Amino acid sequence: MPASAALGIAYGLTNPAASQLLGRLAPPHRRNLVFALKQAGVPLGVALAGLALPSLAAAAGWRAALLAAAVLVGALALMVQPLRRGWDTDRDPTAPLLGQGGHGPSLLRAHPGLLPLALTGGAFALVQIALGAHMAAMLAADFGWDAVAAGALVALCQVTGALARLGWAMLADRAGSGLAVLAVIGASSVGMLALLPWAPGWGGFAVAALFVAVGATTAGWNGVLVAESVRLAPPGLAGAASGAVLSLTFLGAVLGPVGLALLTSALGSYVLAFALSAALPLAGATLSWTAHRRLARGA
Repeated sequence: MPASAALGIAYGLTNPAASQLLGRLAPPHRRNLVFALKQAGVPLGVALAGLALPSLAAAAGWRAALLAAAVLVGALALMVQPLRRGWDTDRDPTAPLLGQGGHGPSLLRAHPGLLPLALTGGAFALVQIALGAHMAAMLAADFGWDAVAAGALVALCQVTGALARLGWAMLADRAGSGLAVLAVIGASSVGMLALLPWAPGWGGFAVAALFVAVGATTAGWNGVLVAESVRLAPPGLAGAASGAVLSLTFLGAVLGPVGLALLTSALGSYVLAFALSAALPLAGATLSWTAHRRLARGA
């Protein structure tokens, strides 16, 4: 338990710090793409860990596998130290550890667009993480796929989601509004999830194509969301705004697997449960589009 808590605290620091840095360094016309590239590293890292760590654990034990991961993280931390002087030009050593007014929940309430963005992230994350946790079981239980084929499709969907983040980000950079693109992503997710109850009778290729489309929509929003939190942040508070938005996003990620498991148990079907979960990206799409229109009128 203490180790899990420490890992969670460490992981929670990464996005606000990266948002503060990249918000200053990323060109405004490429902001979404820069953040999507950063966010694409998450599923790719998960995939690499899934390939490497089990084999290492089988050969040398789970402690050795975790130690190897720790050494890699430590080496990366040392590698970036020479760059800190140039990166930390806006650092304020006198700032209080917990910040002052305008942070956290008050920041979400005080600045237009941030609260709808945070709620959208929570809704999208709930579905994305639940899919990642239950997709293999759904393919086995409702589609009759064997474990190997189901695992391969889950891996393909992870890669597709990572690549889709870049495509959605380029669209957001071109459109000039991440909120509008988040609304499109949400609406597209609704369409893909709504098809699931009919898919068990389809052929294998059609099922795979549907799940790839599900992955491209339900897992493609992350970079755009973080970039939009930086765009909407007050001057100098990109990290704080990103952290506040992502606090609700991670809450959705925590609730997703448990919530969908309970819903599946009640309905007796994964596909029905995930079809009903389309209400969440629909809500996120509505919130994003409404915020986009309101901000456009106020510009």
